[in-house]
Amino acid sequence: MESAEELDFDLYDSVSCRKIMNQCRDRGHSKKDNQRRARDDLDAPSPCTLDQTGLLAHQLADPHIKLLWNESVDISEMVGIEQSDMLRLRIMLGIEKISTESLSRYNVRGHVDSYDQPAIIYPRYEYQII
Repeated sequence: MESAEELDFDLYDSVSCRKIMNQCRDRGHSKKDNQRRARDDLDAPSPCTLDQTGLLAHQLADPHIKLLWNESVDISEMVGIEQSDMLRLRIMLGIEKISTESLSRYNVRGHVDSYDQPAIIYPRYEYQII
């Protein structure tokens, strides 16, 4: 039973009918509560640290991440075997339909480690709370 509007009142007594209507109403309320909770989670404050002025404090870059970033190349510049491995990774991640030009525009880069395993690297953008 999808909704209370689809309920045929001739088939149920009044108690059963009220019970089914309450179940439909509760199901609708739980969906709205879940949507409201998800929206509130998006509005929740970030765990990022703020300085005294209320702006995000500049965090020092991890040297390992910096090394990986420096070794990575632009996705559109990958050729040969690296490109086919990266395409398989993009398919697994579900982003194969996004063009390499769009990924390059948003500074998404590719990295292949010493075991020839591809990885996608992208920057973490900082934002200001206004």
